[in-house]
Amino acid sequence: MSPNVTIIIPSNNTYSPNISINFSANFSDDIGLKNATIYIYNQTSLYNSTNISFSGNPLISVSGIVINIIEGIYNWFWKVFDTSSNLFNTQNRTITIDTNYPQINFTNPTPSNNSGKQDGFNINVSIFEINLANITYNWNGTATIYNTSSSALTNLSTGYWMFNLTQTGLIEKQIYTYNVTITDVANNAVSSKKVKVLVDNTMPVIN
Repeated sequence: MSPNVTIIIPSNNTYSPNISINFSANFSDDIGLKNATIYIYNQTSLYNSTNISFSGNPLISVSGIVINIIEGIYNWFWKVFDTSSNLFNTQNRTITIDTNYPQINFTNPTPSNNSGKQDGFNINVSIFEINLANITYNWNGTATIYNTSSSALTNLSTGYWMFNLTQTGLIEKQIYTYNVTITDVANNAVSSKKVKVLVDNTMPVIN
């Protein structure tokens, strides 16, 4: 009977902002475990293979290794042998290392800080992020999350997005603040500075 492997971490299709990844699994066999090797492939070739030897040939072992991986997409699997040379391969799994933070830029006609507005205004945010998860719009302390399927977000091309929102419901002589936070699927997040807007519908008086 062949050995068996139950993956503990990382889960399949993981996105990680960290380059140090703990690959852990529960290894078992009815005869005795001999060794296990993890194979990690990048988009072109074998990136890393690391071997674990099981001292004393146990029937069960929970083992793991930490491997440093640079930015990119990887496929990986375990290969394990028992003392009778029976072999077991896990299925291919995928991990993406994403250490890059999203890039954001307010574009016209987004109000600048300490500007005055009347009834309402538009907010346009240009975003570059390959693995975009969502954008959080914080209006005067109230946060609203927009995911990539929202009509407020337009996918312009690979990694390039535009967020557009019309802010209404403004009250005369009130000061409002807003900012946005962009988060990718690896949980890298970047926030803009808070912008203040004064609502002023009063016409100037000339004496």
